[in-house]
Amino acid sequence: LRLACLGGAALVFLGAVASVLLPYATKLAIDNYIVPVGPKVTIPEGQAVPPEIQKAFDSGQVAESGQKGVVFLKPEAAGMIDRLEEQKLIEAGLLSRERYYTRPLNGDGSEEMLAFAREHPEVVEQYPALLAVEEKNLAALPEAVTAIWRGADLNGLARLAVIFCVLMFLAYAFEFGQRVVMETAAQRMSLDLRQKLLAHLFGLSQSFFDRSQSARLTSRLTNDVNNLSNLAKTTVATIFNDLVSLLVIVGIMFSLSPKLALITLIFTPPTVALTIFFGRLSRAVQRYLRARLAIINQSFAETIGGINIIQAFRREERNTADFQKLNYENYLAGLKQMRIHAIFVPLMDIFASMILAL
Repeated sequence: LRLACLGGAALVFLGAVASVLLPYATKLAIDNYIVPVGPKVTIPEGQAVPPEIQKAFDSGQVAESGQKGVVFLKPEAAGMIDRLEEQKLIEAGLLSRERYYTRPLNGDGSEEMLAFAREHPEVVEQYPALLAVEEKNLAALPEAVTAIWRGADLNGLARLAVIFCVLMFLAYAFEFGQRVVMETAAQRMSLDLRQKLLAHLFGLSQSFFDRSQSARLTSRLTNDVNNLSNLAKTTVATIFNDLVSLLVIVGIMFSLSPKLALITLIFTPPTVALTIFFGRLSRAVQRYLRARLAIINQSFAETIGGINIIQAFRREERNTADFQKLNYENYLAGLKQMRIHAIFVPLMDIFASMILAL
């Protein structure tokens, strides 16, 4: 059982990592191959490079034009510049508002692209080391030039598509394995637990059974064991999966933008505090609901077992009224639990919206 739990935890970890890498692979495809556009940096001779632009240069995600003072930023480098600083740089004429798609002057098709650039300088900007076209002018390129221009992107996109499919298959395989292992472990735990509970019952004194109602004991032995089984096979796996996903996502966020990542984490303490507060309320209501359910099961068992006596003494209305009271108390407890979730879930959605807005 212990080995099964460890194996399930390992599969949950690997599945969570594979699932998180899927959107990251999509981001790489968009930034590097589908819409690989970025602004143009123009630094006049003798002027110092601003710190924000220097940080982007240091990332290495740039396309050198071969002309002094002119560099094109790739999407990842452009994302490192703060939005307020970006506006200041645009106003100072150091950073272009337009986004450019660049193509180095090497490899097959360079002569065709150069010929088109000489004929249409209003569409394609020519530099010693590369050609650049504004994003809005990409549609003006002839199909033949576009096929040459974006040939490398199609090859890279094909490679990422293969990686994406492999990650999807691995995520599915890990989830399948995790479900099989955790389900087996949960069923094994339920099997052992029921056997131990029955052996424990055999060892109890007669006075215990005189004080306890059999239907309530039966409810505890069935419902509670099933709840523990569900906890082992779903809840624990879900919590561990979410925790691993959270850690991987936070790591990726800090690698992309530490400032935005820190702003996002500001909401972590209030989120944790609200979760703990509402968790305590929900647990109290859940315990009460389980107690009510045990009493209802007891009432059903006693009613069915003594139906002949109930009918003989004409107690149908009395028993119906007693059961209606128990059932209504269970209904009110369910409404209370629903109200707790109705408050908690929208609060979490509000926090998520605020994080997105920031």
